[in-house]
Amino acid sequence: MTRFVQAIEFKTTHIDEFNEKLDAWLAATAGKRTALHGMETRDRDRANTYLQMVEFPSYTEAMQNSGLPETTRFAEELAELCDGPAVFRNLDLVREDDMSDGRTQRLVVRSLDDPDESRPFESGAGRMDVVDTPHGPVGRAVLEPGWRWSQHVKPIAGTDSCQATHAGYCVSGRMRIHMDDGTENDIGPGDFLFCPPGHDAWVLGDEACVMIDWAAAGQYAQRR
Repeated sequence: MTRFVQAIEFKTTHIDEFNEKLDAWLAATAGKRTALHGMETRDRDRANTYLQMVEFPSYTEAMQNSGLPETTRFAEELAELCDGPAVFRNLDLVREDDMSDGRTQRLVVRSLDDPDESRPFESGAGRMDVVDTPHGPVGRAVLEPGWRWSQHVKPIAGTDSCQATHAGYCVSGRMRIHMDDGTENDIGPGDFLFCPPGHDAWVLGDEACVMIDWAAAGQYAQRR
């Protein structure tokens, strides 16, 4: 057994911003990171204290992952969000036991028509329906005609432009995305979308735009 685990303990009052940075890192390192599995935990006994556990095939591959420029940038961003230096622990995996009696590998079917949470946008311009799964939250954004991020989500997010990373699929309707660097593109039914942070977006035409999003659903339009 050669697997390796890196544990990072840190204190922060900006955990939502940390998770946005983590989502951006996951998107930016798709296809080249060597990490196998990650877990983020919050300490019940110490306020604002978190432990991030990341599993790798080996120590060597963990060091390759650390050498990615995206990982270096993420570490710098983490340091800016932390209340003091993070503590890193390098752990060789010695023993592993499956205590689930086979329950973890099971068929999961959830209906977005029966969401765990439905988050309304401003002025009744739509909603984000979210279902929680063992593999992370999945969302369905229903964007009504006239919806625009800068009008109907910006007051909720509190940022100048959308800082969420989106990976999703357009079911119906059309939407235009305008990046902070000035580039634009339209998406419609059947289109896959990957969109990094820093953008505005709005519905085109008189049909609602329905999007399935499996990257941003955890925090998008969540009121604090």
